[in-house]
Amino acid sequence: MTGLVSYQAQYLVPREHFTVGLAYILQPNELGYTGNGAIALTSDALWVCTPDQEHDIIPLQNIRKLDVKDFRGITFDRQFGGIKKYVNPRDAWGVVVEHERIGNFVYTFSFLTFFASASYDWQRKIQQAIGSNDAGIYGLEG
Repeated sequence: MTGLVSYQAQYLVPREHFTVGLAYILQPNELGYTGNGAIALTSDALWVCTPDQEHDIIPLQNIRKLDVKDFRGITFDRQFGGIKKYVNPRDAWGVVVEHERIGNFVYTFSFLTFFASASYDWQRKIQQAIGSNDAGIYGLEG
């Protein structure tokens, strides 16, 4: 890894990413963060990047399950022009990632792409990256 680069003038993402995109990050996650973020996929990890430039790096070989989920009915707050408003998006599709951490504990992390097609696209790209790394031998479901 040769470093991080700016993405959308707000996030630092790995320079060698295959794909990167904006998403709404849901808890639970390792950072304890909920809000806008960037998701980046590299040859060996899925990166969760927050506006305060923190990162949660999930090694691809630790991913156990990928699902696309309809989160319709979810409500969360967003900042619009400095004013906090609660939103309930009509399209609220996302990706649910189950992964292992130290001690074989399984954690779940979810991010909203808002549209089903984008969620299925992320699922496909992550599965392809896992397959190209021979991480598929670990029994990825999805």
